[in-house]
Amino acid sequence: MPKPSAELPALLLGMLLLAGPLAGFAQQNCGSLENAFGPYNYNDPLIRQSGYGGSKGTIIDLVEGAHLRTFESLSRPDFETMGSIDYTLRAIPNNPRALFLLIRLHRKLNGNLPKPPRVVGDSSAWPGTPECYFERAMRFVPRDPIVRQLLGVYLHWNGKYQQALDAYGQATDLGLKSAELYYNIGLAHFELKQYAEAKDNAHKAYDMGYPSPGLRNKLGSVGQWP
Repeated sequence: MPKPSAELPALLLGMLLLAGPLAGFAQQNCGSLENAFGPYNYNDPLIRQSGYGGSKGTIIDLVEGAHLRTFESLSRPDFETMGSIDYTLRAIPNNPRALFLLIRLHRKLNGNLPKPPRVVGDSSAWPGTPECYFERAMRFVPRDPIVRQLLGVYLHWNGKYQQALDAYGQATDLGLKSAELYYNIGLAHFELKQYAEAKDNAHKAYDMGYPSPGLRNKLGSVGQWP
C-alpha cells in the first residue's frame, strides 16, 4: 500500500507554507493519513494506469466513478455527498474535484457540513472542516499548487480575501500559471480595493483567454477599465 512520502525539503516547504493562510491548523489534529485504500497522490501517473494496485481500470476512474460523478450536481442527500467526498479525500487527499465539491457543499449549507454515514455517532476520526481536509492534502503532497489555488477559492468565498491572496500566492510560487488563477487573484484584489493589482491580474487572465467578463465589469464599475 502506498504511503505518504516526500523529500525533506518539500516537507519543510509545506510546513512553511502552512504558516500562511492556515496558520495554526498544522498543530491541530486533522487525523492520520493512513487509510485502508491508498492514500494515493492525485498527481502520480501510476494511478492513471489500468490495473495499478490490482484495480480494474484505473484508480482515478474507480474512485471518482463511484464517489464523485453522481454527486457533483449537489442534488443528492447532503450526508451522502459528504460521505463520498470524505471517502475520496481519504483515498486521494489532494483530489481537486473532491476538494472543489467540498467547498461547494460547505457554501450550499452555510458552513454546516453533515457527518458522513461512516462517522454518525462517532466523529472522533472525522476531519470535520474544509480546513482540515486542506491541511491533510497539503501534509500529504506539500508542493501541489492546485490544492493551494482551491484553498484560496475556499477562503475567498468566505470573505477572507487577504488569506485567499496568500494561498493564491503560494500556488504561483509552486509554479502554477493559469488564466483562472490570475482571474481569482484579480477578484481578491478588487475586494480589497487594490485596483491596480486587480487590473494587472485581469489583463493576465484575459490575455490567456479567460472567458468571464465579471472582473472586467467590476473594474469598469469603478472606472478602472480599460
